[in-house]
Amino acid sequence: MRLINLKINTRLLRKLVQDKLLKRSCVFLAMLVCISANAQTDNETSLDILLTQLNLDKTNEAAIHREREKAFLAEKNEQATKLADMRKQEQQARIQYDALQKTVMAEAQNLEALSEQLEERAHHLKDLFSVARQVASDTQQDINASLNSTQYPDLRQTLPSLLQSKSLPEIKDLKALWFVLLKDIQASGEVTNYPADVYQQNGEKITTSVLRMGPFTARTDTQFLSYVAKQQRLQVLASVEEEKAPVGTSSAGLFNVIIDPTRGQLLAQIEKKASLADRVRQGGYVGGVIILLGLTGLAFTAWRLFYLSKEHAKVWQQLCNPEAICKENPLGRVLAVGNEHLLATENLGAEQLHDKYEGLEVKLNEAVLREAPSLDRGTGFIKLLATVAPLLGLLGTVTGMIATFQAITLFGTGDPKLMAGGISQALVTTVLGLIVAIPLLFGHSLVVSRVKGLLLILSQESLSLVAQTLEGTSLQVSRIEDGK
Repeated sequence: MRLINLKINTRLLRKLVQDKLLKRSCVFLAMLVCISANAQTDNETSLDILLTQLNLDKTNEAAIHREREKAFLAEKNEQATKLADMRKQEQQARIQYDALQKTVMAEAQNLEALSEQLEERAHHLKDLFSVARQVASDTQQDINASLNSTQYPDLRQTLPSLLQSKSLPEIKDLKALWFVLLKDIQASGEVTNYPADVYQQNGEKITTSVLRMGPFTARTDTQFLSYVAKQQRLQVLASVEEEKAPVGTSSAGLFNVIIDPTRGQLLAQIEKKASLADRVRQGGYVGGVIILLGLTGLAFTAWRLFYLSKEHAKVWQQLCNPEAICKENPLGRVLAVGNEHLLATENLGAEQLHDKYEGLEVKLNEAVLREAPSLDRGTGFIKLLATVAPLLGLLGTVTGMIATFQAITLFGTGDPKLMAGGISQALVTTVLGLIVAIPLLFGHSLVVSRVKGLLLILSQESLSLVAQTLEGTSLQVSRIEDGK
């Protein structure tokens, strides 16, 4: 409306300006006429002509003004009509504007509600995407490290597309994830037999029947298998073996098997368990010396026990046959010395019988003492080895602890494996020293008891011979006295 009024006022101003210019033009022309008339001749013009001209101009001007008023009124009416129409249009526009404003507000509220709904659904979809990817990643890791993939290798090839996708998962991807989970669960409950490639410790590949007990344990008829996830193959556990058991499905009957609930970790630890040779090597040079001394001591002890047992058998044989004196045994040699002395002193008189008895006792004691070194030979050496072995074990303990502290100084305490070598040497040498010392102590005690037993038999038999000689001498003296 303001724009329309401004246009009308502009037109009116233009007309007024044109009217003023026209009047000024007429006046200027009249003056020019007068001036020109006066310039030509004052006698040719008169006041009547001027008045007539002015009246004519006035009449013309009045007519022009009437025409202008008429045009102005017509234009005014036209503008009023247009103004009324514009006001009606404005009113209709306002009504339409109010309706549109209400529609816009309603649509804005609807848009806000839809935006919230979209955001909520998008949030749920994002959560679904993150959960699906997390579950797929965990499932892929479990399948890659599971024995089930050795029988069903296609399980490893389903989920990588979902893991590598940057967009939201589709229904087919979620169905594929669900199928893989269901298949893995089903395979985890199976005890089944299937052919598979198995790698020996030397790298040789063979195809054999494998008994898989869920995702826990796999084995052949005599050996356990471990699944190497990086190389995706079955490896024989060399140091873990079992008695032969039937390989087949559960329909083949009931049989006892070993299952590793940690999915191969316990069997792998058993495989890493150090053998006896590994333990011996952990003892180092000190452990080798201890073992050498132990073997020497045990061999020497066994030889001495064998020798003493043989001598003991000969002595018992001599005891069973005292008349048949044999010098191949200690008792026979002692008795032979006594008999030789008795034969040498057989012709002595009664006054020399006491000297005969004392001489016999001395001879027998000398014979027993001569037999003692041969019987007691090596017992001190056995005792020495039994004493030195723990000391060498202590030496190995000290050297092992020194190596441990050196490792701590160089590398710190971050990796316990660096300290395991020194600690193993310290403990293994101690154990080896005790293992060597304890049997040697028992062997020494047994050898000493055998030696003492033989020496006791020799002493008893020599005393018996002296007693018999003394008894015979007493009878002989009593007879001589009776004869006198």
